[in-house]
Amino acid sequence: MMENEQQTILDDKRNMMVDLYNQLHELGLCKTKYEYSTYWLNRSKRYYYSVTNEKRDVSIEPLMYAIARIKTLSDQCRRSTTPLLITKADKLDAIRTEIECRLTRCITDNLHQEK
Repeated sequence: MMENEQQTILDDKRNMMVDLYNQLHELGLCKTKYEYSTYWLNRSKRYYYSVTNEKRDVSIEPLMYAIARIKTLSDQCRRSTTPLLITKADKLDAIRTEIECRLTRCITDNLHQEK
């Protein structure tokens, strides 16, 4: 794999992580980057900072963990009869679907580039 192609894949995963943080933050589900790193990504409190500020590989595992957390929270909101929580579940499902699609595309692109 050429260096440019590899950098593109790293940037895609990094951008997904940043986009996900911004979306969760806008919904009020994530107040700090430390909270995002530990609760949503299941990593150390400085993980998100290091991913966004250093040229390092970004694993798909934290993103998959976040997707699972989002699904769990969405399912819990959906069980409610409160319209606000049902709306939040819809937003969470949309975020989860978007990240899943982007992650799948990233993995698929990576597999094609390895050939």
